[in-house]
Amino acid sequence: MDVSTDPRTREAWEASTRAASHALPDSRVWRRLLAELDASELVLYLDVFTDGSRDVFVAATSERLLSWTVLSDRFRRMVRRAVQVTEHTRTVNGVLRLSDGSSSTPLRLVGRPEQRTALLKALRLPADARPIRAVVLDLTTSPKTKSAYAASPLPPPATGPVADAVLGALGSAKAQCLVQAAQISLHPALPGGEVIVVGTGTKITFVAVGADAKSRPTMGIGRGSLRWDLRGNELTLFHDQPTRSTVALLRGDPRALEAVVVLVRRWAELDAVADGQRTAKQQARRVTAADGAPAIPAIRRTGFLGRKRAAPIGTWQQAEAAACAWLRQMGYNDAKVTPTGKDAGVDVIARKVVAQVKWEATPVGRPKVQQLHGAATHARKKGAFFSRSGYTADARAWAETAGIAAFVLLDDGSLAPTTSAAKKMMR
Repeated sequence: MDVSTDPRTREAWEASTRAASHALPDSRVWRRLLAELDASELVLYLDVFTDGSRDVFVAATSERLLSWTVLSDRFRRMVRRAVQVTEHTRTVNGVLRLSDGSSSTPLRLVGRPEQRTALLKALRLPADARPIRAVVLDLTTSPKTKSAYAASPLPPPATGPVADAVLGALGSAKAQCLVQAAQISLHPALPGGEVIVVGTGTKITFVAVGADAKSRPTMGIGRGSLRWDLRGNELTLFHDQPTRSTVALLRGDPRALEAVVVLVRRWAELDAVADGQRTAKQQARRVTAADGAPAIPAIRRTGFLGRKRAAPIGTWQQAEAAACAWLRQMGYNDAKVTPTGKDAGVDVIARKVVAQVKWEATPVGRPKVQQLHGAATHARKKGAFFSRSGYTADARAWAETAGIAAFVLLDDGSLAPTTSAAKKMMR
């Protein structure tokens, strides 16, 4: 027999879909419960709590309160009518401490307010009462997951501890993707094994489908520059800025993996639109009305783990403005672009540094670096060089020896140091 058919447990089982989704009705959890029951003992309430890290199955019967901590295989029995309760509700998942005086160590249960209320009600029921329903969090009816669950090609269990973990991981966000897959762990903080992939408008969270609360961690990866590579039943998620960095490897049903790709592709499209709008606004503000010089752009990080960058660069005037912005970012807050005309090898000047900017299609040679070094030495300031196309080997070696901070200024406004002095300035 199992708990779904045994007359002592059938009604409580039907009322507790949360327990039903966690284990089959003939599993060892429930076989242990049946073996514990007296011939006429009726189960009034079934639910699954935790003690903070491990799942605890709880059954309130007509005579006793029974609990079984699966991981430690600890079975406890209390006289139901004699149970004394201490409740701590400082957090959303409050703590119940229950004891009937038979042990100096109380039973510690952690659960949601609705769970705690239902269990306390079950403890006060008369022995001949009808079983009561456990309060269930259901992914098919929750406003946060209802749409994603209906659209999912491979949805997770709708109720149970794993479903609770999914809703907890969402917080106040609404799910846009909800599928099961197998995660190959690439980072100690990322859960491995079977996972529920929960996607929102800003991140993807992996909820491990562990057999116990302690083995059900969650880990999220942000939207940022997230990209994908789908090959058959294997999906790789990675960031491509500043360099390719794989953050998750999923295996599973191609339909489920395609649902994840659809979400990430939608992110990429929205980011492209936002970048275009931001670029248009920056372009509109780029030229000041006072003197016609390009405005100094702000240095911002693009997305999660994205590289810092100024506005995209298309002209030498914009390159000088970007170099000025980068010097301000490095702490030279008084940096400014020199007026157009003869600049003696100096395009940007500050109290402690002078800089030259070359927005050309060919690498900068040694003579131009030497010219900047001469100007810096004469002004008794540091020298910084910003080049679009890099430097010749001779120029880079000479800049390293002379202590010139040589940078490569890329078209997207990002900056790469090429000498030790440049790396030191960017710290």
